[in-house]
Amino acid sequence: MDLGLSDLPDILPLCYWLASRFAGFFPRWSREELVSELYVLYCERFDRWDSSRGDLSTFGLCTFRDPLMSRYLSDQGIRVRRTRGGPREYLPSYGYMDGGY
Repeated sequence: MDLGLSDLPDILPLCYWLASRFAGFFPRWSREELVSELYVLYCERFDRWDSSRGDLSTFGLCTFRDPLMSRYLSDQGIRVRRTRGGPREYLPSYGYMDGGY
């Protein structure tokens, strides 16, 4: 089944299903906030979906968790600092960090 941008309203039930799957990763967001973010991601990344490689639910499960996590952490005021070979550090998004900005 090939969908176009005019079919985006039909993905709302899929957004609710994905929100139920991802809810444990984003405890401070309500279900409606999560559905809204998923809908925006579908609108932004819909052109990347290839129907010959899988359906929309597989695309959403495989593609959206990382961008959602970035938006969630930003919304919560947390910034992730990555160092080579070391663990990630989760810091407040404001203020001065050791060693510079």
